[in-house]
Amino acid sequence: MAEVEVGDVPALVQRMHQLVRQSLGQDGANANANDGLELGVCYVQPGRKQLTFVGARFDLFVVRSGGVELVKSSKKGIGYPEVPTDQIFEASVIDAAPGTRFYMTTDGAIDQINDAERRRFGKARFKELLMSVQEMSMPVQGEEILKTIEDYQGAAPRLDDIAVVGFNIG
Repeated sequence: MAEVEVGDVPALVQRMHQLVRQSLGQDGANANANDGLELGVCYVQPGRKQLTFVGARFDLFVVRSGGVELVKSSKKGIGYPEVPTDQIFEASVIDAAPGTRFYMTTDGAIDQINDAERRRFGKARFKELLMSVQEMSMPVQGEEILKTIEDYQGAAPRLDDIAVVGFNIG
């Protein structure tokens, strides 16, 4: 098994892709499924005020200086048979100055529709939500984010899982 050097986030995601393909039996000519997943990996080197992010169809939202920046991920997920085994996943290095907060969410939150207009919650609305909760503690932010998405959903069925991870670097 190939080892991945500590801090080499692109190599880690590539290796995870290979192992997921292998685990699902999608690494050979007889692959009979089209399964995989999306993920985001963040690495903070000890003693440094920066974060390395690699996403596989999973974006990172960075809140700082009164705005929200979207750090785009690769358009490729991991584990899928059509994604080459040696797929390169690009890294983004982000300054983590004091007050910077980072958020990742599953597509379930972004894609959730509401019962009235049948419109997606969307990335723009998610960015507005992140800005509206910035003065709250992280636990209270989590409660407010979930409540807002559930209120938006209304009586519409839940389309997918919803998970949001938010953190800052102390």
